[in-house]
Amino acid sequence: MKDFVKGLQLRVEIAEATEDELGRVSQLTFRTNQFNLTTIRRSEHEIKNFLKREGANCLVVRVVDRFGDYGLVGVVMYETEADRYKMDTLLLSCRVLGRGVEHALVSWLGQRAVKEGKRFVELKHLPTDKNLPAREFITSLGDQYRNGGGTAWTFPAERLASVEYDPDASAPVGHELPANVNPEKLAPRPGLAFGIADRSERLQQIGDSLYDIDRLAKAVQEYRLREQPLPAAVDATPGSGLETALMNIWSKVLGRPRIGMNDNFFEAGGTSLRAVQVIAMIKKELKKTLSIVTLFECPTIRLLGAKLNAAAYSPQGASNAGAAEIRGQQRRHKTIGRRTRQLQLKEDIHVVKSG
Repeated sequence: MKDFVKGLQLRVEIAEATEDELGRVSQLTFRTNQFNLTTIRRSEHEIKNFLKREGANCLVVRVVDRFGDYGLVGVVMYETEADRYKMDTLLLSCRVLGRGVEHALVSWLGQRAVKEGKRFVELKHLPTDKNLPAREFITSLGDQYRNGGGTAWTFPAERLASVEYDPDASAPVGHELPANVNPEKLAPRPGLAFGIADRSERLQQIGDSLYDIDRLAKAVQEYRLREQPLPAAVDATPGSGLETALMNIWSKVLGRPRIGMNDNFFEAGGTSLRAVQVIAMIKKELKKTLSIVTLFECPTIRLLGAKLNAAAYSPQGASNAGAAEIRGQQRRHKTIGRRTRQLQLKEDIHVVKSG
């Protein structure tokens, strides 16, 4: 996971809001529910009035990664007091959560407070039945800093300044629902036709239930397997535990509920990117290291399983009948491919001559 996040080349930019950005700031205060500590809604005019207060500040957060520029996705509004920053609003669009943006933001605030000689950063929290992710996040930073009423967390500035994102760390405790939240509102509901009448309800359900990467990935996988029609009868009976494990991996990557033992990975919807996913999952789940070339040479579960089994034996045993059968099937795959290319070449020559 660390390598994945590092590969995103994430860049978080935080700066004072300019006047022409206040319209977007206002939109975010009205539209952001999940990661919004206070859910205070403000018009552009009300934001300008807030900034007229002594010591009031408004920051905007922009996020860029290797896939593109997400634009203005976060807002922080706070007032400066003698020994602290006192947060009025802290929010982030759900589009950028789960990659360490929230950690980078509070760390930046802590560092800025330390530079300005402030000892504390006070994060006010007004709980709703929608902003549980924001509450879980600040709880994970240190529940001992919460006040008695649970309405604010007062962190030492140096504590926030030291916050770092660890993508491999376990999810913070706090998924239990607070007493004022109705569990029925957060429970998944049966799928509905995605028409005009229920569109907003479906979108709200997505926001309420799929607010982190693990839940979203699980929902996508379940949907793909549910929607994929079962193919005609195929040889889908694995002959060993290894073949069963490979079948499960292929099913997850290809999004198919049933995979035949002799189905060609690339003909079943496999791509080079999915091939990399298969190799990574085999390494993680089966503790076996393969090159992507091996998958091209052994593109079926039966071939790949036999290849892995053969590799597990000593060099003296590698020349058994199973290994010979693998080589024979690989040669047949290569011969078929070569003949296909030759036929295609003849057709192309014929077309040229006819022209």
